[in-house]
Amino acid sequence: MTGYAGTLLVVLLALDLYMISTSRLGACIRATALQGVVLAVLPLALTGISSSTPTSEVLRLVAVAIATLCVKSGFIPWLMFRTLRGRGESREFEPFVSLHLSQIVNGALFGGAFWIAISLPPAWAHIHTMGLGVGLATLFVGLYMTINRRKEISQVLGFLVLESGVMVIGWALLRQPSFIIEVGALLDVLVAAMVLGILATGLQASPDEAGVGEEGAQA
Repeated sequence: MTGYAGTLLVVLLALDLYMISTSRLGACIRATALQGVVLAVLPLALTGISSSTPTSEVLRLVAVAIATLCVKSGFIPWLMFRTLRGRGESREFEPFVSLHLSQIVNGALFGGAFWIAISLPPAWAHIHTMGLGVGLATLFVGLYMTINRRKEISQVLGFLVLESGVMVIGWALLRQPSFIIEVGALLDVLVAAMVLGILATGLQASPDEAGVGEEGAQA
């Protein structure tokens, strides 16, 4: 693992902490977009591309980076911001666990993630320990966000963070783009379908609410 990979993993952890520390949905969406940038560059840093790396492998990694950047930092955040504007929501007001207590819970999750990564037997020595720890921590944070938040858009954000954790774990374990592309593509399609469902529900609810308002005014 290169030094750049370590820096990117630290940035990913910092974004995780930021998202569980704020109730602003727009800020969380921007943070997930930045996570997409990190995930796009991370495979290049983890594999340590050099002059001896085959051209075909470099092209595959670059293709993965471009696809990740376009989908995770472009299309999905744009779709989520459009949904956010359509629903007129800006904050997650009523999580099941308060933001302050969530810091303690997620600190424990972070500790558990790195304990698991460090405690692996010697047969797993080829794995990037830090990458696996960050991937597990990101996965746990995403799962916690999905469970703890009440608003649909917040739950989708949690699933998106969980997906980022799955991708980091995949790169740390396999170091191969083929499997990562398949899993990432399936999860990205699922996230996009969730956001489109929320957007469609909001668009259907708006005319109904408008009709109810007109009937009340006439009465």
